[in-house]
Amino acid sequence: MINLLEKYSPKDFKDIIGNQDVISQISLIASTKKVPHLIISGPSGIGKTLSISCLAYTLYGKNFSSNLILHLSSCHDRGIYAVRTKVKQFINTKVDLPTGIPKLVIMEEADNIHQSSQQALRKMLETSKVSFIFICQNISNLIEPLQSRCVLFHLQRIKELEMYKFLENICVQENIKYTRDGLDTLTNISHGDLRIAVNYLQSLQLCYGQISKKKVYNLTGLPPTEKILDLMKLSFSHQISESYKQLLDISNQGYSVYDILEVFMFHLQEENLIETEEDRLLLLKKIGDIQITSFDGAGYLQLGKLLCDFSNMNVTIKI
Repeated sequence: MINLLEKYSPKDFKDIIGNQDVISQISLIASTKKVPHLIISGPSGIGKTLSISCLAYTLYGKNFSSNLILHLSSCHDRGIYAVRTKVKQFINTKVDLPTGIPKLVIMEEADNIHQSSQQALRKMLETSKVSFIFICQNISNLIEPLQSRCVLFHLQRIKELEMYKFLENICVQENIKYTRDGLDTLTNISHGDLRIAVNYLQSLQLCYGQISKKKVYNLTGLPPTEKILDLMKLSFSHQISESYKQLLDISNQGYSVYDILEVFMFHLQEENLIETEEDRLLLLKKIGDIQITSFDGAGYLQLGKLLCDFSNMNVTIKI
């Protein structure tokens, strides 16, 4: 069975989906062969590692050897011992490269590196001729001295239209039957994560042989995002009874409170829904408070209270 994620993984900068402004800047760096220390940040599944793979291909060609790149990804590879042994050993190993082209140390999930290891890496950034590339989701977990020595690139979530076109192309190439609302739903629930979207697509192909809205929700077990957006809008419009009725309909389908709160949060973070930033932040805080209590067994009554809070806030929404 062909892995669609691997088959359709871009091999060149021009084929990467989304974040074209940032990708073009990384491509320009690669073309100069002079790579500074980099921090690539952003959510999962948006092409952070992929962009660095393309950079490596541009520097060394597609058949580069492991002595040109040190790729550290697991927790064990990022401890102080690994930094003081593996990284130092790699830095000191001599290779035959054209003048000006550096070796690369690529550190995945760099925001989970312990601060003692980050301090050790900071000194290496200052003294070695190797280029360090830190890939992370939360840049605030990297110490400031490390950040100040790197060029920062932040990648955003993939836009739904870009993701839709990419998935549609896969369906056409692989002769997968699909409906427009099926692909729309798939892009919507993937929340800008292209890796998740392609994995869902292959799972749907294997399980059902087609992509439809109903099949997407059957496979993923996620709550219907459109219905939840509708009940949120009803609450904001002070139609609390109708909003709560829709919430009960969703609850009877067995969706978890936490999953529904995740959809609430997503719509407020990603949708152009609330007029003022102050109201949006206040709503996010209310959802966050209930998310915390959901770990202690919060139920649908708390969701009902949240809808009442929405109704009582008198926020202006963009319909």
